[in-house]
Amino acid sequence: VLDMFGSAEPLQHTLWPAVGWYRDALSSSAREVVEGAFRVGIFGVHVTSLLEPLFAWGKAHDWPRFTGTFVGGAHPPMSDMLIQEAVNGIGGSDSGYKWNVIRDEQLDFWNDVLYLPLPELLASIDNALRRQTFVAGTGFASGVGHLRLSEQDFYICGGGHAPILCAYLATLTDTPILFSLQAPLGFHLPPDPIARTFKLVTIRQAFASRQVVASVDCHFLQAQIQEQTGRTLDLVRNHAWFIPRSEDSEVLFRGQVALVAPTMTSSNYYALLALFHETLHVSGAPFTLIAKHLRSQPKGFNAAIVRPWYEYWAEHSTQFGRNDMISMVDVQAHFSAVIIFPWDINMLSFDEMYSLEIPLLLPTPAAVALYWSQLMQMTTVSGRNYPLYLLRPEHAQGQLVLNRTSVYDHPPWFEDPMNADIRALLYWTSYTNWATWPGVNFFSGVGDAVLKAAAPDLSSCKADMANFNGQTWDATQGWFHRAMSVLR
Repeated sequence: VLDMFGSAEPLQHTLWPAVGWYRDALSSSAREVVEGAFRVGIFGVHVTSLLEPLFAWGKAHDWPRFTGTFVGGAHPPMSDMLIQEAVNGIGGSDSGYKWNVIRDEQLDFWNDVLYLPLPELLASIDNALRRQTFVAGTGFASGVGHLRLSEQDFYICGGGHAPILCAYLATLTDTPILFSLQAPLGFHLPPDPIARTFKLVTIRQAFASRQVVASVDCHFLQAQIQEQTGRTLDLVRNHAWFIPRSEDSEVLFRGQVALVAPTMTSSNYYALLALFHETLHVSGAPFTLIAKHLRSQPKGFNAAIVRPWYEYWAEHSTQFGRNDMISMVDVQAHFSAVIIFPWDINMLSFDEMYSLEIPLLLPTPAAVALYWSQLMQMTTVSGRNYPLYLLRPEHAQGQLVLNRTSVYDHPPWFEDPMNADIRALLYWTSYTNWATWPGVNFFSGVGDAVLKAAAPDLSSCKADMANFNGQTWDATQGWFHRAMSVLR
């Protein structure tokens, strides 16, 4: 893992020539703005995947002043609060940091990328860039009714709908684009093979453009995109600098452990809770389990031992003042550990909690592979093709060259989810962050999980996490310096 992130020059065989690309693209008027505050246009749907590269760039360059304009940014709910929390964490408007969120029905190219004919799609994006008046929700900034997106100093693209959107942005503007992929290319590709191939070609050409720098946040996604396009993108991990760090690292409510298992059906989840309930009762472990996504308390459960997520947060004040969506600041302050049952190859919330050095407990990769094979069968039968969206069969259709000789032991997708090869699933877990980063505690069963969660001292795993966070940030910071050295 350290070879992936910790080397002095990570993945130099794919790093584009950084010096010059930004200078060539900036107009003279935009260069003047560099001396003041940067104007950053941010395109995407999932707010945290957009905040990640923006704040990594800011942290790497000692927090230059900027105004970030989010086009979309509608997920998750209360995304405006997430943005405001992040900006407040670095000083807010008093320090020169501002944000805008554009809400405009005419900017529906998140869905248009699938359904609009290409000429109309390009016209929609071009009009969005060049129009002056928007219906905008404002944060710290005011008077954004006459904002022109084409006058931004650079763009950030990310999220599930972003790959083809970013590729088309690159065809319509000379403005530099930081393209942060945290979702598969096949997440939104048309079913028609000709249209799909054309869009994949457009994406591949965007990767090769001098104005675009593209990266992925997970080794698996890097492998999948390499199989689909023949391009190897730089691997830049998430550091979650958009989450304010607590000055006091001590847990305020010691003795609380969160259980996160969103991939499970209700019957499986209740069965798991029953096992934890019985094990906690027999062992006398000194902690309370806070179960996430349990909307009603089943009969026979002791509410003092296994409590639903909403019930717990109804009794404690939260960063956002709600119990249905909490900040990672709340997780850091309330839980001495978090038990996670992985719901996909790539989990942003894992990266965030790891960056905050919250002790994490997960099943062994072998146990996860076995459960995922069963989950694939259940979701195939039910027709609910989720979660595990990075492994879906349709990713096999997102290949520019079919029957290409692979450098991997197994394809990075599963065309027959009813008969998923457990060996292939186990193989790909070794390409995940959650199975390879140091300091994670793995358990072999519920009893083992309870024993490890009840450990009085988890400082050793926190030290491993802190050491890895420091080493990988050195590599990430160097990457951003090379990528945007002209901005300094």
